[in-house]
Amino acid sequence: MKKILVIAILMIVVLSACGISAPAPVVALATTAPTTVPAVPASPTAVPATPTIAPTVAASPTEVPATPTSAPAGSVPAITAAQQWFGYDRQAQSGRSLTVQLFIKTVTDTSFTGTMWWHYYGQTSTETKVNGDIITNITSATEQSRWAFNKDFNSDQSGTWLRWTETDFLVGSGYHAIGGWYYAHLRSDGHLVGVYFENATNPNPESDSYDLTLVTSSVASPTP
Repeated sequence: MKKILVIAILMIVVLSACGISAPAPVVALATTAPTTVPAVPASPTAVPATPTIAPTVAASPTEVPATPTSAPAGSVPAITAAQQWFGYDRQAQSGRSLTVQLFIKTVTDTSFTGTMWWHYYGQTSTETKVNGDIITNITSATEQSRWAFNKDFNSDQSGTWLRWTETDFLVGSGYHAIGGWYYAHLRSDGHLVGVYFENATNPNPESDSYDLTLVTSSVASPTP
């Protein structure tokens, strides 16, 4: 018993002499956050460019009225560009008035080209090709004997005078004669009136008469 006690005491002494102790606790190192945050460049802000000139918006086409509007008296311009004339041709034999449209499409110096539309009762309309002349001094015009049949020739020789003929059919045929000649005066009241000769050789005009007025609304001919 004493032997065991002595051994125990000796072991205690030896352990104390060797300085063996319990292991020290492990201390975690704190991570220090950086004091300066790197600056991130801001993304550029897209600013829409402001136009200096407002865009031009094209106007929508205006609807064409069913009935063409005539120019008021005294406001008929000189014939220097495309024009449309609308009116009636009165047939002396039948007493009927046929609807007529004259389209002056191109003007070159003192000549013009265009078309005429004839609208017959119960029949297919006819379109003809037209060539003509623009005369501003009727006293120096040729064919004075023919111009004399125009009722304005002896009373008012001022203003513009037109002479034209139909040379070919463009639409329809058979209801109208090709090769006739028109001798008309553009009056100050806006009416285009005159006489019609059946051909280039007959010295006397037909008994028919026509009266056209300038159309201000845009009513285009069906063919170019």
